[in-house]
Amino acid sequence: MHYFTISDLAHEFDVSTRTIRYYEERGLLSPIRTESGQRLYTKKERAKLKLILRGKRFGFSLDEIHEMISLFDEDRTGKKQLEKTVEYGRRKLKEANERIEDLLQLKAEMEALNLSRVCNAVASVGIMKRALEEAKQYAERRTAFGHVLTNYPMVRETLANLTARQEVETSACFDMIALFDRVMAAPHEASEAEKAWLRLLIALLKMRTAEEAIAFSHEAIELHGGNGYIEDFVTPRLLRDAQVLTVWEGTANILALEVLRLMRKYRIHERFIAEMKERLERLTAKVKPLARPAEEGLKELVAALARLGGQADEVQTFHAKAIANRMCDLYLSIIALERGQENDRNQRIAELFVRHVWERSLIDEQMVSWSNFDMIVGRSMSLSSRNQ
Repeated sequence: MHYFTISDLAHEFDVSTRTIRYYEERGLLSPIRTESGQRLYTKKERAKLKLILRGKRFGFSLDEIHEMISLFDEDRTGKKQLEKTVEYGRRKLKEANERIEDLLQLKAEMEALNLSRVCNAVASVGIMKRALEEAKQYAERRTAFGHVLTNYPMVRETLANLTARQEVETSACFDMIALFDRVMAAPHEASEAEKAWLRLLIALLKMRTAEEAIAFSHEAIELHGGNGYIEDFVTPRLLRDAQVLTVWEGTANILALEVLRLMRKYRIHERFIAEMKERLERLTAKVKPLARPAEEGLKELVAALARLGGQADEVQTFHAKAIANRMCDLYLSIIALERGQENDRNQRIAELFVRHVWERSLIDEQMVSWSNFDMIVGRSMSLSSRNQ
């Protein structure tokens, strides 16, 4: 009679010897023991191991497999074992179909969640635009101390700053939407890396634009003064509507956790760092000097991620929102700088945006928002004239 050693079976079926010994402890295998204690397996035991591994592959429990093996010992024709195997197989097939339905439902819910977050970001930039237009039109008509508000440096600084942020973040959102359309049009053709990248951009931009919608509504109210607080003007409604956008489909904390999950599962930060470096290197001389703060910010991000990499879960979670915000700052800054290569106005927009994100100096030597106000902000067309 031919016998197999435990090493023979482990090598043949690509399992560890510990696994085979465990099956023996569970009563599934019964090897022969030599006087020296060596385990020897007959062809029958080899067939049992093959059955065990096949059953495990199809999702059967060890108790179910044990019952099938016992039935064969009772009925050597194998009829009872076959009947029980078919019964278990049908049960597992039903469970598998139910699991497939659950996964398809989860997939649909996740796709709906991504779409809802994209819509949330679009709603946010819409409120940003409306708040900006209301503030511009009011400031152009309202006089104080003998001058219209737009003649005052701080008002110009506010409006120019809002204009830069609104245009850059709107551009970023439509880049994200283009990727969303491409992935959702052919999800089976999109790679897992591309889907993860889309999820990252959705999380970052949903988080930032929702917060910006509140900030823009607040600035519009402040430029209106007391009028901005009363219901005769649209600004109070803008602020109310904007407030819900930060909590709808994920608060900043939830979105930061999404970014952390993407980093852990897909190493998305590695792609982010590589892509940001590449895009910074491709910038032309026209905007290259403006990119220095972003380059330093990217170095800080790389250093922070290296330090957090081996930390405990609570340490990584504690820093998740700060990391997500830094990633968003970098992404939006690069969008601004790339747009800045197109023309002089967009270059000024990029300069303002980069200063808003990165500059901490009390003195603004260039005062771009003052000296280039007309180029950046332009003149508003009243809502009433557009509706006529």
